[in-house]
Parts: sequence; C-alpha cells; structure tokens
Amino acid sequence: MTLKVQDRSPEVEEMARDWSVCEALMEGTAGMREAGEEFLPRWPGEDVRAHETRLKTATLFPAYRRTVTVMAGKPFSKALTYGDDVPPRIRELCENVDLQGRNLHAFAADAFVHAVGYGIGGILVDYPKVMGVQTLADERQAGARPYMTMVEHDAILGWRAKLIGGMWQLTQLRLAEEAEVEDGRFGIKCVKRVRVLEPGRYELWQEPEADSKIKDYTLVEEGPTSIDVVPFVPFYGAREEFLEGYPPLIDLAWLNVKHWQSQSDQDNITHVARVPILAATGIDDTNWSLVVGSGTAVKLPTGSTLTYVEHSGAAISAGRDSLKDLEAQMIQTGAELLVKQPGDRSATEAANDADGNKSHLQRIAEQFEDALDAALQLMAKWLGLPQGGHVTLFKDFGAASLGQASGQLVLAMQQGGLISKPTAIREMQRRGELDAGIEPDDELAMVDTQGPALGAMEFPPITEEAQVSDKPPMAGSPEKPDDKPADKPDAPKETAPDKPHVDMAELARVLAEAIGRIPGAVVNVPEQAAPIVNMPPITVEGSTINVTTPEQQAPSVTVNQAPVTVNTPEITMPAVNVAPAAVTVNVPEQAAPVVNVAPPNVAVTVEKGGNVRFIEDAAGNLTGAVME
Repeated sequence: MTLKVQDRSPEVEEMARDWSVCEALMEGTAGMREAGEEFLPRWPGEDVRAHETRLKTATLFPAYRRTVTVMAGKPFSKALTYGDDVPPRIRELCENVDLQGRNLHAFAADAFVHAVGYGIGGILVDYPKVMGVQTLADERQAGARPYMTMVEHDAILGWRAKLIGGMWQLTQLRLAEEAEVEDGRFGIKCVKRVRVLEPGRYELWQEPEADSKIKDYTLVEEGPTSIDVVPFVPFYGAREEFLEGYPPLIDLAWLNVKHWQSQSDQDNITHVARVPILAATGIDDTNWSLVVGSGTAVKLPTGSTLTYVEHSGAAISAGRDSLKDLEAQMIQTGAELLVKQPGDRSATEAANDADGNKSHLQRIAEQFEDALDAALQLMAKWLGLPQGGHVTLFKDFGAASLGQASGQLVLAMQQGGLISKPTAIREMQRRGELDAGIEPDDELAMVDTQGPALGAMEFPPITEEAQVSDKPPMAGSPEKPDDKPADKPDAPKETAPDKPHVDMAELARVLAEAIGRIPGAVVNVPEQAAPIVNMPPITVEGSTINVTTPEQQAPSVTVNQAPVTVNTPEITMPAVNVAPAAVTVNVPEQAAPVVNVAPPNVAVTVEKGGNVRFIEDAAGNLTGAVME
C-alpha cells in the first residue's frame, strides 16, 4: 500500500474507529448533535424534519466527559514532585514548559486527560530555529530553549520504528498540524501541514491552495536537527503495542451513546404523552370540520363521538427505569478504573502487596510518569546535559472495592451537578455504603436543621467600625486616638445581618495585625569578657620550646619579654627560666592563645590546637617561631 505524506497509516485508521465516539462525547451536547445520524439514527419511516427536530431537542447526560475528567484529575490532586536528579536548568524551564505559561504540572494534567479520554497521544520536545546563537547568554536572549508540545491523538498520521538496543525507537514520524499564515494585508488563514521527523533532520510539507493546479502536498522547508533521535514520546491510556493504544473507558463511551439515544426516545414519548389527541368516531361526512374554542359549539352527526385520546404513561415509567439502569451501569463501568486489581505480579511486586494490588488508573499514571521522564531526558539532550532527571506523580488513590470506587464517582457527579443529593443517597444505599432504612428526604431535612456544613459558614466582612470594641485592648496594642465609644451619637450601629457571612481574607488580615501587636520576648545576654592571661617575662637560653595548647576557639594572646595584661578570667603564671633543653609549657584549658615573639618583641600566631617552635640566633635571642 502506497501512502502519501498526508495519509493515515492502517494502524492509525484502526485506532480512529474509537476516536469519533470519544470526540463527540467529550464535546458534549453540541458534539453529539453535530454527529447527527451517526449516533442518533433516523428510525425507518421517520420524517427527515421530525428527526432534525428530535436531534435539536436532544441533550446529553455527560457521564463520559465527567468520568474522564474526574479520573484524570486523581494523579494531579497533589503537586507533581521533582527528583533530586533534575538539573536546575531543566527545572527552571519547566516553570514555562510549553512557552505558553504552563508549568510541567499543568501541562502534564492536560495531557493526562487526553490519555484517559482518547487512549493515545504524545509529547514533542522541540527547539526553535534561531540564527547567530553561540553562547548561553545568546541563547537566553534569543529565547532559544527546548520546550514541550502536546501532540493530540488525531495528529499522529504514521510512523516507522526499529528495535534498537532492546527498545523500539522511531526512525520516522509524521504529524499533522495547522499553521496561521498571512492572507492579504489584514487577514489570517489556516493552512494544513505535515511535519516529518527523522533522526537528525526534519521536513515540512504544506497543503496546496484551493485554486492551485497542484493537488499533492509540497515540501516547503527542511533542515537538520542537533540531536540524533526523533524528539517524540508517546503516552497511552490502554497500551496495546508501541504507539498503539485505545481509550480505557471505551465501554463507558458506548453506554453513554446508548443513554443519548434512549434519552431522546424518552423525551419524544414524554412530549407525545403531554399533548392529548382529539379523536372523532362515527363521522362519514367528508365535508365535516371541527372548530374548537370557548365561543364555539361542536355539531356531531347522530351516533358519532368526540373524545381525547391520552397516553397511559406506562411506557414513560419503563423508559425512566431504563435510563436509571443505564446511569448505574455507567457509574459502575467508570469506577472500575479505580478498583485495585491483583493481576500478574512481578518478583518485586510480590515483595510489596501494595505494589501488587494496583488499579488500572494507577498503572496508567505510572506509564505516563515514565513518558514525562523520557521527555525531560529529551530536554537534557537538546541542552547537552547528561540526564534530565525524574518526576513523581501522586498515585495513592486506588479503591479497595467497586462499591467504594463507584461511591467516589457518585459523590463527584453530585458535586458536579449531574445528579441530585437524594439520588446520591439512594445510590450509596444501593451499594451498601449507607443504611437502607434511611429516607433521603428526611435525611436532607435533618441536615438542614444542623446548620451549614463545615467550612460553608459565611459572615459579613469585618469593617473598621466592627473592630471598635469597649473591651480593653490587648497587651502591647496601642489604642487609636480617633476611636469612639459605642454610646456616642455618631457611632455607627451594627445591624444584624440576614445571613451569617465571614470574609476569610479580611479575618486573616485582622488576626495577623493583632498578633503583630504582641511584643516579642526580649532576651538580654550579657557580654562575655575575653579571658586575660598575665604571663611574666620568659628567659630563654638557646633551646627549643614546645608550647602545647588544647584544641579550642582561638583568641589572640601577645607574649613579650615584658609582662602582658589580658582580661578575665585572670591567670597568673610564675616566671619560667629555661636552660638549654626542651621545655614544655602546659597552658590551662582556656581559649587558645596567639603568641607574638620578637627581639625584643617577636609576634607569633598560634592556630587552635598546634605547637610552636621558637627560633633563636647564635647569641641566644629569639628571632622567630614556627607553627608545627
């Protein structure tokens, strides 16, 4: 099979069979209506205009889109964390990882929605083409830096890959993209392009103009790249093979389509039942006509009858029950992603039961985490760094049972406004999470009598007048000179609010201001006088003197042939006469002195915990000292 540059490969065409339903459901009611007869078929004998009317009045129960967003948000309910091996330069770039202001956490969260919703996508780590960049300063000034771009499922046209070093690596990748180009002096138009990536090079092919005689895409740009790999990392929802995946919630998608069709039928039959039909029997006169109104009378031939025919309503009740069953099925199917599955465990997993029992969503998150690591490694390759490091996603969200998992989804759907509180209570009863004897309406009535939920109470904002109090001020908080007692005529009177309200930001400001007025504790530490050592003159006669001091903080001590006075604590040492022999002077434990000796004053500096060897001349005078 010969493919053109813009053609999809057979592998992509196979994956695309699921994309149409996922795309329509993710776009909501508007997307399903746009799909027309593909997901809301016209019944045999149904008039075209009747079908169009039914299509225009149909509304979607957004179970698929809501479940995808709830599930995809689980790994990002806590901040993505960087490993210690992420270089500072890459961490800096990750604060604006896509050159559109998103950090890596926000970028990855959006990409993960795509993985769960469509089953396949990718991250392209690109580098802008700039001229004249030679240094790092030039690079930063020109804005030249690697960045990430999310590649959506339908942008992947085809690829070639080889098994190199035990891993599949891309040798060619074709991506569809759109670019805005100038159209006249003021206009802008979008043109379709195909980017072909190969190790060390790229090509850019553009769709021909509508009025052009050329029908095929033409090569408009090509060139080399500075890395020897295709800078693309795929991510998956449910992985089948390399660069092949399918939506993990595809069964839920088709259930949602069934609900869309059943809801349309239910709306249609409810409309018919609400409009009674006037029926006349026993009338053979073809010229007979009926006029209905408050000021008219109906004349009927003998033996004829006139009556309204109304729907019994049995079909409406059956349809309503069918919709409820479908909704329960959708909740259960969506919740299965959260349920921990023992599955096949490796030797490493067998050593840790928590690792062995993972939900499908946790496994998807782990694979996505690997994709992010590979994307960071590509950034490092563009920058010439040895490694890009690793990031970690939050994955502790698995549910122990299907009832627990579906209960989480029920709560999310109630909070999202898809189902009511009584319905949520009944669903939790059906799952055995609540007592079956609870009456939803009575329970909600009792909840209302208990006041607002935790964190939901509101108070009016605190004003300057509301802060004036007749109580004595806190210690350390000076009174304002313009404060007025509450009993003065011009003092504002507070009125009781209809509804309690708290402005939490204002309350935090007032508390911070009050705390700031509390005087801090003051600790006075007396200054310590430096120790003083009084030493008498030392007479030395041709010898080596070793002065040993214990290792401690090194104050400065000056030793002269005349006595030297030092401050407290005062230590007096007797004169030492040294004969021509080695003499050791032991100084009591105190700050290590710095000894200066010279003829007559020789300066000697002693570092903490060292020995000093004095040097003398032939006449026996000290001429210096050496630290040993």
